Amino acid sequence: MKTLFKLALAATAVAASTAAFAKAEEKSFQKDGYTYVYSVTEKGATKQIRGKYFPGGREFALEVRNGRVEGTMNNSSVDFSLASVANSTDALASAN
Repeated sequence: MKTLFKLALAATAVAASTAAFAKAEEKSFQKDGYTYVYSVTEKGATKQIRGKYFPGGREFALEVRNGRVEGTMNNSSVDFSLASVANSTDALASAN
């Protein structure tokens, strides 16, 4: 479960650091031996992050709203504050 949480943090940090959320354009980055392929769409005050990570092609679906991240990663629930990835955002922004 700890690895799952780290993967969700990485995906959220990079997606949150991406400036253009309006268009659901596919993006990717690599972190800790995983490759994430995802898109981010904005629906009102909610950002939806949907994608897969490899190896394995496991899916994730995260929603960012009201300072929280909730969703699923490899069929497991994740729920954490966006502030918990604030320190990771700067470090991971260059990976995108």
